[in-house]
Amino acid sequence: MPWPKGKPCYQETKEKISAKTLGVPKSPEMRKKLSASKTRHGMSYRSEYFTFHQAKRRCQCPTHRDYVYYGARGIEFRLGSIDELISEIGLRPKGMTLDRINNEGHYEVGNIRWASRKEQANNRRMRKYARLAS
Repeated sequence: MPWPKGKPCYQETKEKISAKTLGVPKSPEMRKKLSASKTRHGMSYRSEYFTFHQAKRRCQCPTHRDYVYYGARGIEFRLGSIDELISEIGLRPKGMTLDRINNEGHYEVGNIRWASRKEQANNRRMRKYARLAS
């Protein structure tokens, strides 16, 4: 799903956010019921959460500085949630970063892994001048 047109990638919108615009119920009983029904992963302060959202932005947000290397090349972000990422490859080991196994493939189940910087350096696409020299 592409980034919504006109929505900033990093900055929060300047709209005034109120309980009415968010659809928050007024009664304490309804607020309690609503908050109990929401599932929370508790991962918003973990590096995996940041990695998940950065990869998503690279693929979907045209104003992201690396969009030209990802989304503009047709690489899609097909993971639905942080939970899906964690269930596929587990928590991030120290010194590892998110990598696509097939560099021309999408961020999706079966094509992602945690990899060291060295592994990622060996999993790069060939540069144009290198292709021409061969």
